[in-house]
Amino acid sequence: MDADALCELVERDCELMALQAAVLAARDARGRLVVGEGPPGIGKSALLRMASEHARAAGVGQLRARGEQLERRYA
Repeated sequence: MDADALCELVERDCELMALQAAVLAARDARGRLVVGEGPPGIGKSALLRMASEHARAAGVGQLRARGEQLERRYA
């Protein structure tokens, strides 16, 4: 974990533990779904970066995608 990411995540212990549990479950072939929602600026992207770091450290493969502004009208 990098220090900058940890500085971004103040009082997010519960969320980080849930993400780490999901990563470990995925590593053990027990699927999980994690949904994060909230207004802009509350740290959703920082939490995703931390989950990605946990996954990389645990040897879990990752696929990433990102929607763009022009794709908003598609479900």
